[in-house]
Amino acid sequence: MIVDQKAQEISLALIKISVYSRRPELRHRLERLAFEILDIVANRDFAALERIRQTFKNLVSFGRTIYEIEPINANMLLSEIDQLNSA
Repeated sequence: MIVDQKAQEISLALIKISVYSRRPELRHRLERLAFEILDIVANRDFAALERIRQTFKNLVSFGRTIYEIEPINANMLLSEIDQLNSA
């Protein structure tokens, strides 16, 4: 249950952050990633979660670098995905 809740929290944060992106491609990728995380966790495909974690980290870090994601939000998301992976 805790894994499902954490996945929902991360996905919700991604959706909220994506709304503020000025770049449509980044916005769509963040939204797609949010739904993919939910799908992976629902199917208990934890090998896929490990693979998507690196994509998540790269995308969020890139968003921070190009000033599309606030540093505090990026750091929170990166911390949360590591917690989800640990759970």
